[in-house]
Amino acid sequence: MNTPVAGNMTDMSTQIKRVDDLYMSSELAAKDKHSTASLAVHRAQLKGTQAALAKIKHRHVFRLMDLPEEVRRVILVMLVRSQCDLREFHYKLPAITAVGNEQLRQETILAALQNNVLDLGWGPEMTQEWLPTVNFGVLQKIGFSCPRDGLGAIRTADVIWRDTDTTRFLGRLENLRDLLVIFADAAKMFGIGSDYSVSGDALGASVRECDLDLPSLDLRSLRKLTIIVRFNYKRHEFVRDVEPYVPDWRDRIEEGCKKVAGWLSKEYSARGQRVTIVIQTELGDDW
Repeated sequence: MNTPVAGNMTDMSTQIKRVDDLYMSSELAAKDKHSTASLAVHRAQLKGTQAALAKIKHRHVFRLMDLPEEVRRVILVMLVRSQCDLREFHYKLPAITAVGNEQLRQETILAALQNNVLDLGWGPEMTQEWLPTVNFGVLQKIGFSCPRDGLGAIRTADVIWRDTDTTRFLGRLENLRDLLVIFADAAKMFGIGSDYSVSGDALGASVRECDLDLPSLDLRSLRKLTIIVRFNYKRHEFVRDVEPYVPDWRDRIEEGCKKVAGWLSKEYSARGQRVTIVIQTELGDDW
């Protein structure tokens, strides 16, 4: 009598054979090869079992495109929020976009662009080039309410304020609702806050010198603007030169922020827009 060896596991995938479209054990397949007639009952049973399994499999297939549009959209939004990074978005499309259904592909891309933050902090030129090429033609044909291209799909963006190219690109995001700007020149806010008499047109000129005339971008869909004021790499020089003479320099930067926020709010109101303005400072040693 042979004693079974503990842990001697058999790879079942190597023990299954396909014979005349029926899947059976290797042992049964060997017997069937030499005695087809005597195993007719087994073959009939296998055929019936496989047919039943096929019906069960077909009945329980999850067909995303059979769901109502609003339900499908909720699922896609949950998917893209966990899988997409718009800094490298065109390289990291979710796998679902490769199943061969162009409508599903465009719905997924639309959900991703509308529900993720476009980070323009480090100059993602390739993403900026890719967005205008995104086409929602299939969705438009079937009556979806969607933008012309990827630029129109962006609703939220973060940007480090530093050059005119970034400004120009932001002006193309016609449906942008929420914008966060990193303004890394707190010394300019210090100058505005230290000039107690500056107001009106003079204040507007100072804001423009800081390149913070954001209302001029004419972002008609904008609802919230957040500006985070930091120091650039010269922070330590600023503190070294200013703190001995102006110990309340932080308060003056905060005052400058309040003046700029007030000016921006008035400018948006003059354009018929209600935009919430939030200006925060991050003035620690790390900046």
